[in-house]
Amino acid sequence: IGCLAISHDPHYSLTVPTTRDYWGSDATLERIWRSVSRALTSELTDKVFHNGLYDCFHLQWERAIAVRNYRFDTLYLHHALDPSDKHGLAYCASHDSREPYWKSDFKDPDEIAKDFYNSQETFYRYNGKDAAVTRELYDVYTKRLLENGKMEFYLDHYGKLLTPLLALQLHGIRVDDQKRRFRAAHL
Repeated sequence: IGCLAISHDPHYSLTVPTTRDYWGSDATLERIWRSVSRALTSELTDKVFHNGLYDCFHLQWERAIAVRNYRFDTLYLHHALDPSDKHGLAYCASHDSREPYWKSDFKDPDEIAKDFYNSQETFYRYNGKDAAVTRELYDVYTKRLLENGKMEFYLDHYGKLLTPLLALQLHGIRVDDQKRRFRAAHL
């Protein structure tokens, strides 16, 4: 995890680098991680992600940070509105926000190799835009779900599944391997 971005408003985001190289000492980096952990584990606010199962998995697996109040995910909010459409952040942003396309800002390896410092700044800005756009899409999609009378559907069929799906990712499922081999041979 090289950085995290947080946005409480579609016009603003804060990107927090999470590397020793950036902060200069292990002690400072640990203070940063404690602050990030307090924010993500707070019961006071809902957390919104886009494909947040990925982010929450890595936060828990790599840093033992169990995100609390993760009920909203713009990928799944969009899916609840139109299951047959695409749901990637770039696609959703191009259709439902006014943010100019930014997803290729940090994709050119030749540009990255030219100037590491500027590439880090570009990466942080890219990450911050992801967070701000996700926050903007949250407003758009929750409004549409409410207008269409689908918010309860989302909360029951998506929101309640996020925590169990994360647990499944982290721990897997128990498999009776002997029975599995027997069934495979039988089939």
